[in-house]
Amino acid sequence: MNRKVAEYLAAGSSEVWVIDAENSEVFVRSVEDVRVLRAGEAVESRLLPGFSFGVSEGLAGPVV
Repeated sequence: MNRKVAEYLAAGSSEVWVIDAENSEVFVRSVEDVRVLRAGEAVESRLLPGFSFGVSEGLAGPVV
């Protein structure tokens, strides 16, 4: 997974989100940093002004 994230960033992606439904975490990775967001926190991005979702709500559905 980390190799794929690194490939996306090296190819020019500004940000990569990795959703870990099993552990209820969202990793937001950029060239500059990594943010780990957990239940009770909101996922937001400077790339999507005004867009936000709660980790708990975003991962509330069944894992398929």
